[in-house]
Amino acid sequence: MKLITSVTFLSIAILAGCQSTSSPEEQAFKSNLCTTGDGSGAKYTQEMFEKAVMDCGGYEIFTDDMVINQELVFSFNKGKKKRQMMLMDDGTGKYTKLDKGTSETIKWEFQDNGNLHIAFDDGYQWDWKLIEEKGAYWAVKSHGYGEDEGDRDVLSMIVVNQTALLSNQ
Repeated sequence: MKLITSVTFLSIAILAGCQSTSSPEEQAFKSNLCTTGDGSGAKYTQEMFEKAVMDCGGYEIFTDDMVINQELVFSFNKGKKKRQMMLMDDGTGKYTKLDKGTSETIKWEFQDNGNLHIAFDDGYQWDWKLIEEKGAYWAVKSHGYGEDEGDRDVLSMIVVNQTALLSNQ
């Protein structure tokens, strides 16, 4: 009987640990995320990215106050690869892989077409378009690309502005 009780308590503890830590608002936003046009490989060009953005209803414009000195948190691979980004007003920023505990300096700028453009020291570049915003939650369509043509992707993600979220509580 003790073994069954122990296994039951262990199962409950494991299940509780697997529960999502995101808020109901974030979960609702995620459930409506447009992933049309997402994928990776050589065919995911800037043109494919722009088409994917338009197929998701177009985009809104990022503003300085949305990104400068704000803690932006997002993840890849169904939440397994958590990231944090802080952008400074001088065009630099810090990109942190929370799951690995590593950080790197990045450069960023707003482009004329409304993209938030991010450049890494290794040559990898990333363009973000804001698809939708609800308070501290953003639906973002991104296009990542490196020097190797096969190193391209179009990805939809939820970005949480932790700074705005915490200041509203």
